[in-house]
Amino acid sequence: MSATIIYPVAFQRSGVDHTPAVVQSAGRVTTEVLADMQRASQASARHLNGATREIALMRRQEDQLARHADDITQTSQALGAQMQRLIEETRRMVSYLRADH
Repeated sequence: MSATIIYPVAFQRSGVDHTPAVVQSAGRVTTEVLADMQRASQASARHLNGATREIALMRRQEDQLARHADDITQTSQALGAQMQRLIEETRRMVSYLRADH
């Protein structure tokens, strides 16, 4: 888009009133600028919508990862408790076997 610079002193030259041509030119330029602004606004809205969808997806993934981390923590704690019970049972068996001999 090329903008035309309009100077008020150029409205009349050599006794001819150029006001209608200047107004028409200004209207055309204004229409072009508004169309460019609308296209830019629509492109921005599309980018914003895309970014919003990506953020929502990342939040869902983050929630899912947090749930997996919780599951892993619970499993780890359960395994730790089972290992502790196994160690205690092994100690009891060793004590029993030693007492028997």
